[in-house]
Amino acid sequence: MQHFEPSQVPEIIFDSRPQWKALYYEAWKIASGHIIRDPKPPFLQYMDEGASPERVWIWDSCLMALYCKYAPEFFPGMASLDNLYMILHDKIPTGLKIHHPDNPPLFGWAELGYYRFHGDRKRAVRIFEEKKYLQKHYEFFENCHAGTMVPGCVKPVALEKKESGYQWAGCPSGMDNTPRGRGRYDSIFWVDALAQQAHSAHCIAEFAAKFGDAAEEQKYRALWKRQCTLLNQYYWDEKDGTYYDIFCDTHDFCKVLTPASFWPLLAGAAEKEQIRRMISLLRDPDKLGGVIPSVSRDDPDYNPAGGY
Repeated sequence: MQHFEPSQVPEIIFDSRPQWKALYYEAWKIASGHIIRDPKPPFLQYMDEGASPERVWIWDSCLMALYCKYAPEFFPGMASLDNLYMILHDKIPTGLKIHHPDNPPLFGWAELGYYRFHGDRKRAVRIFEEKKYLQKHYEFFENCHAGTMVPGCVKPVALEKKESGYQWAGCPSGMDNTPRGRGRYDSIFWVDALAQQAHSAHCIAEFAAKFGDAAEEQKYRALWKRQCTLLNQYYWDEKDGTYYDIFCDTHDFCKVLTPASFWPLLAGAAEKEQIRRMISLLRDPDKLGGVIPSVSRDDPDYNPAGGY
């Protein structure tokens, strides 16, 4: 393990809460112990999310990349994504395995955030124009078929696109600690899957605009708008003022309120009044107010004692 120095990360000033400042540096120190420095070629140094060094997760890696961008010289968040691209889209055989190929598709979010923060045009050109990894992953997510084994991955695909949305499962979605579908994960179209894919289309369109690719921008803006329309047509409950999953057979709302309901806001699907009503759920102590729980506090499956 390489020695961690606080000078490797941005300094924070929080004189009124010195214990929070100490926590901040301790978190970076712990993260430094999860840098895999000598993977087998051609793979790069990467961030190990903590479960198994030789297995990598897409959405864990993307979420870590959102934070590693603050200290990219020391924390290889973007290299972690490069490894995933090589396995999924370059088909490079490896002992490094992706656990779930259909984890939430957050590559666009991580790459656009990094580009906006650092202005690394060389990387953006390679990812967007030369390799087209973001476009390839968008199409991959669109064309998944449940039960398919993807080379370089451990688990079969659970995702399947239908006309009104995506069927999915608890583990690949990352929300296996929630009663989505009332215990029947295969009975619903997942609101977060549709919103995450819409957000991916939005991020690709943003890259296209930056590179002056009008055709690509138009294509992905159209896909984003179509997916936002679906979110508001089928998944928005005007009565409760929130987005829900919907049952596959009836398109009725599956009224299990979880943080997944907020993905359409990130995707840009919600209007101001919808956003206002959803913010109220974050202020309601009987819903998601305070420390946000994995399911609304007034849900029959809510467990105040906690648990996975």
